[in-house]
Amino acid sequence: MKFKNLILAFAISGRLFLSFLLCSYFWKSNDLAHLQQIPIYILMLAAIYIGLQLLTRKLSQVQNWWDWVYYFGLLSIMLPNLLANRSNQNIFHFISDYGTICLIIPAIIDGWNLILKFLKGNK
Repeated sequence: MKFKNLILAFAISGRLFLSFLLCSYFWKSNDLAHLQQIPIYILMLAAIYIGLQLLTRKLSQVQNWWDWVYYFGLLSIMLPNLLANRSNQNIFHFISDYGTICLIIPAIIDGWNLILKFLKGNK
């Protein structure tokens, strides 16, 4: 049981770290080329994030509403890649900037719940 919680804590921490990396890339990007040609390392970080999200969902064995929020973050990464052009570039920068925050939200809530569960268990 404790090993499972340790793996869960590492997965949540990894998701939080990766979500900040992904979010910082899109917040720093100001050019249309950054939206249309996403570097492979950013896509790999997103794939690792997805794997950690699935691992967290498997280990927690509870389906929460915030487990689905990260889909909006992934969508905000991929939509600009497919649909952005010079005329709507500002709209898709806005979508990618604020949409990637949806990657941070589930990691924070899962981390908070794990901390509460740990504190409840030590009383």
